[in-house]
Parts: sequence; structure tokens; C-alpha cells
Amino acid sequence: MRERLKSLAQKSKILVKFYFYYLVIYLILMNLEPLLIYPTAYLTYSISKLFLDVQLLGNIIIYGNNRIEIIEPCTGTFLIALFLSLSFLYSKSFKSFLFSLIFAFLAYLINILRLVLSILLSNKYGNFEVWHDLVGYSVISIFSFLLALIYIKILRDNYA
Repeated sequence: MRERLKSLAQKSKILVKFYFYYLVIYLILMNLEPLLIYPTAYLTYSISKLFLDVQLLGNIIIYGNNRIEIIEPCTGTFLIALFLSLSFLYSKSFKSFLFSLIFAFLAYLINILRLVLSILLSNKYGNFEVWHDLVGYSVISIFSFLLALIYIKILRDNYA
């Protein structure tokens, strides 16, 4: 029983550290959101352009009669903060931390994928807000979880 409590305490400590890292990193990255709006809009536009006739006006993507404004929450800083938090929690060397930056960038690309899929589905079936939420929660949940598992597995196998 004592060992179980000790194990639970260790797991709780890791969880608290993760949330602390996440909060601090996200609060820092929030300041970068305004700088990420236009790159996020441009990347979303560029990929969407492969499938649709879209236009980009600043941070607004236009397709058909739809206008989608890319705003600060669309930048995916919460995902980047998630992977940077994982890296601070699990990285044991500078090399492994640098490796984690690749996964933080992949998290950003997952966010771009989320936006592109929302645009494509709303173009075909209408109602961007529904697709934004449905695709957003689905893509973010599934791909972030898989990306985190892959990251931790690679980290343990190569940098332990």
C-alpha cells in the first residue's frame, strides 16, 4: 500500500510539473500570437489553394462566399506549448531538447492541417463554425496524442 501511494505521489508530481511548465510556456507564447497570425494565415491559404480557389487578404481567407479570419487563437500556440512542456519534462539533454523542437513545429503543422480541413469541409458541406469545432477537436485530440506518444517513445529509445 505504501508503494502505491509513493508511486501515485510521483505521478502526481510529474503531472503538476507538466501543468506548471505548460502554464508558463503558454503565457510566454501568448505574446507571440500576434506575430504568428500572418504566417498561419499564409500557410493555411497556400495549402488550401491546392484544393480550392481561395484568396488571401491579410489574415482573411476568402473562398466562395465565405470569409475566414485567422485570429490569435488560430495560431496553435497552445499546441506548441504542449510539446515544449513535454520537452522540458522529459528532455535530459540539450540534444533531446533540440529534437523536441521538431515536434513543436509538427504540432504547429497539425494546427494548419486543422484549419485547412475545416475550410475544405465547410466549402463542400457549409457551416464553417461546425467544421471548425468538429475537425478542431478531433484533429487536435487524435494527432496531438499520437504525436506525444511518438515523441516520448523516440525520446526514451534514443535519448534515455
